[in-house]
Amino acid sequence: MPRSEQPPFRSDASELVLSNNADFAIETYLFEPSPAEARLGHLYAAGETEARDGVGKELLDMTISALQREYYRDPSRNSLNSFESALHQANLVLHDAAEQGIRDWMGYFHVAVGVLAQESLHVSTAGHGTIFLARRTSITELSADLSYSPITEPLRTFSQVASGTVAPRDVVFFGTSALQTAFRREDLTRIVIDHSADRISSRLEQLYEDQQLTAALAAIVFTAVSPAVAVAPASVSGEEVIPRRQSVMAQVKPRQPLVIERSVLRSALAIIGRTFGMGGTWLRGVGWPLLLQGSKASGRAVAAASVSTGQAAKELTKQGVSRVQERTSAGAPAGPAMTRPQRPALTKRIGGGIAGLPNLLLGWLKRLPRATKVFAVITVILALVLVATLSLLQQKRTEDASIQQASETLHDARTKADAAETALIYDNRDQARNLLTDAQGQVAELRGTGLYVEEVQVLQTQIVSIQDRLQRIARASTAATSVIGEFSEALEGTVPTSLTVLGDTLYTFNPTTNTIIAMKPDGAVETVTETTSGIGFLTNGTAHVADKTIVFTTDAPGVALFDSKNNELSGQEISFSSETPDLGDVVTYGSRLYAHDRSANNIYGFSKSLRGYGSGLPWISDPDFPKDSIVSFSVDGGIFTLHIDGTIRRLFKGVAEEFTAEPVEPPLDGATKIIASEELRYLYVFDPGRNRVVVYDKDGELLQQVLLDVAPDLHDVAIAADESTLYALDGTRVLSVPLVTE
Repeated sequence: MPRSEQPPFRSDASELVLSNNADFAIETYLFEPSPAEARLGHLYAAGETEARDGVGKELLDMTISALQREYYRDPSRNSLNSFESALHQANLVLHDAAEQGIRDWMGYFHVAVGVLAQESLHVSTAGHGTIFLARRTSITELSADLSYSPITEPLRTFSQVASGTVAPRDVVFFGTSALQTAFRREDLTRIVIDHSADRISSRLEQLYEDQQLTAALAAIVFTAVSPAVAVAPASVSGEEVIPRRQSVMAQVKPRQPLVIERSVLRSALAIIGRTFGMGGTWLRGVGWPLLLQGSKASGRAVAAASVSTGQAAKELTKQGVSRVQERTSAGAPAGPAMTRPQRPALTKRIGGGIAGLPNLLLGWLKRLPRATKVFAVITVILALVLVATLSLLQQKRTEDASIQQASETLHDARTKADAAETALIYDNRDQARNLLTDAQGQVAELRGTGLYVEEVQVLQTQIVSIQDRLQRIARASTAATSVIGEFSEALEGTVPTSLTVLGDTLYTFNPTTNTIIAMKPDGAVETVTETTSGIGFLTNGTAHVADKTIVFTTDAPGVALFDSKNNELSGQEISFSSETPDLGDVVTYGSRLYAHDRSANNIYGFSKSLRGYGSGLPWISDPDFPKDSIVSFSVDGGIFTLHIDGTIRRLFKGVAEEFTAEPVEPPLDGATKIIASEELRYLYVFDPGRNRVVVYDKDGELLQQVLLDVAPDLHDVAIAADESTLYALDGTRVLSVPLVTE
């Protein structure tokens, strides 16, 4: 049928709900599009489930509501894509219900749903939902084989779509399970002649009452009414009547169908048939005549042998009698001639007989007629072929079972991956995370089988892509990453471990000589201080942006101050509370210095003095705060602490505040550094073990995970003042990686 902007008919629909049984929730749904959604057409649904004190009706409404919202969500999509996406969203709602323990509905849930856009009709069912198409004098069941009941997997509740076209004067019935049995096809054919949706519904209701039916029934009757102006009758060819079926997810994520090859099994059966057929033909044409000929020859040979044996026996008897007579006449006793042999002679004779058995058997075989030998060889060959075929069949049966199971697992994993992708559209991150975890486990199982290698690889790529979106992962690409410069020339073979940004200049130091090296934006490297004495070796540093200085910790232990204005490095007086302080991070805030003393399990605050800093005071006063697990900290007015298990906490005036950072996968249990300041808008957590930097806002919401696979020898990172660039210390080179956190 040619398509046009306006359908060659006017749609007419009527709803019918018949039930006096409060144990069942039945309902019909009819949605009309807004002007902006006109190209998507009308949405129809009829549903039925057990009431269960209102839970069933609520679940039915929630499912159809989700389906309606998703179908009309994006009017730019075509009707089929929108319908399939809507069915998928309905499956997610049902999956959520099952995950929350609401699973009773799965045994009794029947829904028929369809959309009419222009003259295109797309339908789907759940359970025993029923859809009929009445065209002229024929009734076609469009819902045949579209779904199954009971439902065992919520994500496959609506699993197939049937699509076709509607012609003028067609009538479509969307109904619950009772529509299948309540009315005969002949009754429906007779009723639709009237061709008014309201009158058809009235007649169905009258017929329902006349038959004194009690089964709960919900139905929508849709009719394609011809306009006043005559329209050429539509073709009723089989192409339009027979629906086109495809997977619900086929348009969301096109993929080739899985085909389980069974040609080897069929070949094995064919071999058996051909073998026995050839054997029968040979037996009738050659084997049986030879066998008869051989049997006759064998009979003659046996008769001749019997006669010869009889004659020989008579001759031996005569010779024995004559010998006895000779011995008697000579006076020799006859007794010894009849004595039995001794046991050793008997054992020797038996042993000799066993040893000669193969020769006797071989001689017997040589004496067999030629036809018997041929028949024996053919029999042995057929037996070997039969044994080999049976073994092949058993092996193939086992392989087929494995392939079938792998196919089902792959389909289930694909369904869950697609469901996770849809869940992300609605920001249902927990559901997406659980579905991806299940799908990833099934992928690992499939890899162990060695089957569907290419399909599994494609699915793994899809899962990684969805996980990246779920975890907001941004992978630093080689194209977007640039190398600013190399510190190697100034470090004399030493690998730096620290990187500090001050203005537009990057600084590091040689931990064996205290040489401080600066790198300009153009990559130029300059040694700004030479060796020093009396302050110990530098271990770590933090920038004081306002003063354009860097405060370094030393292994003395102590601190040193580098002034970038005159490139001078000088020791600073400082007094620690513990006898053997073990310094971790140091951070400046205003005129104060904060230092983490691992031996004292606390963060100390130091005020600035003329020659350095005064005595430090313990800053964390909360007795329940896990001070002993602090790995790193930063100050932005309050203090953010990073702990050994990857937890981030916030302190204000020494007391823990309520703060929860959104979890990431994998967790941050290997992170070593947290970056925050009054000037920076976000928190940056450096996890060198996984080559990543995790970005949060200061309320704990995950913004981005930057994966730095381009930096295989990652030691430290620094953040530009405008937060547009991340600097990565990769061995002795510095990389520039763009940041997009909005």
